[in-house]
Amino acid sequence: MRQIEQEVTTCSQEVESSNKEVTKLRHTVQELEIELQSQFSMKSALEKSLEDTENRYSGQLQQIQGQISILEGQLTDVRAEIECQNQEYSLLLSTKMRLEQEIKTYCSLLEGGQEDFDSHGGGRTGFGDSKRSGCQGGSGSSYGRGSRGGSGGSCGGGSGGSSGGGSSSGGGSGGSCEEGSGSGGGSGRTSQSQSYSSKSGGCDTQGHQTRY
Repeated sequence: MRQIEQEVTTCSQEVESSNKEVTKLRHTVQELEIELQSQFSMKSALEKSLEDTENRYSGQLQQIQGQISILEGQLTDVRAEIECQNQEYSLLLSTKMRLEQEIKTYCSLLEGGQEDFDSHGGGRTGFGDSKRSGCQGGSGSSYGRGSRGGSGGSCGGGSGGSSGGGSSSGGGSGGSCEEGSGSGGGSGRTSQSQSYSSKSGGCDTQGHQTRY
C-alpha cells in the first residue's frame, strides 16, 4: 500500500512538473509568436520603404538617362563641329601657306626686277603707241648731264634725261621739247610744244613722251 502511495506521489510530482514545463513552453511560444508578428510588421514596412525608394530612384534614373541622352547628342554635335572647324582650319592653313609662298615669289621677282633696273640704269628703251599701221620711233638721246637717257615714242620725240640739267629733244613729226631743271641741275625756263597727230601715207600716229 505504501508503495502504491509513493508511486502516486511520484506520478503527481511528475505531472505537476510537466504542467509547469508546458506552461513555460506556452509562454515561450507566445513570445515567439509576438516576435514573429513584429518581424512580419517590420518586413512589411521594409518592403514598402523599398518600393517607395525604387519608385523614387526609378524616376530620378529616367531623368538622368534623359539628360545623358541629351548630353550625348550635344557631344556628337560638338565633335562634328570640331571636325568641321578642323577641316576649315586645314583649308585656311593651306591657303595661308600658298599665299605666303606666292608673296615670297612675288618679292623675289620684284627684287630681281629692281636689280635689273639698277644694273641697266644707263638707258631705257621706250616704245611708241601706234593706232593703225603701228609706226614705232627709234631711240632718242638726252642732252646735258642726264644720268639716264630716254627713248622716242611712235613717230614722236624722245624723252630727256631724268636727272641733271639740260634740254632734251626728240626727233619725229610730233615730238615734245622740254627745257628745265633736273635733280642735279639748276633752274631754267620750261617750254613745251604741243603734241599733235600727223597723217602720212595712211599711218595715223601720235607722239608720246615716256619718263623714268
